[in-house]
Amino acid sequence: MNFSTFIVKLIENPVQNSFPDDICITEVLAIASTKFNSNRKPPIIKLVAWGSLSNILMNYYQKDDLLVIEGIVSLRPSLGETKVFTKSVEITLTSFYPYE
Repeated sequence: MNFSTFIVKLIENPVQNSFPDDICITEVLAIASTKFNSNRKPPIIKLVAWGSLSNILMNYYQKDDLLVIEGIVSLRPSLGETKVFTKSVEITLTSFYPYE
């Protein structure tokens, strides 16, 4: 299992969806807070929260908020800008905290 901790900045407002059995999922894109060369873009990470964490993320956080996140890291296939399949990083959140 790939369990990790990061500091991230949300680059969009969270979006919440629900399933017919009242299970909620919230997804949001974030940028990892690390040092990079000036010619490289920082990695964009998709954050996914389920259940009660989903509601907390949706109700209390918005674009440009900084969070300390903990979760399980996965690589997902995605269609890149050049129409070539690449892998994107997705983190299923187990907990998160505001970073101030």
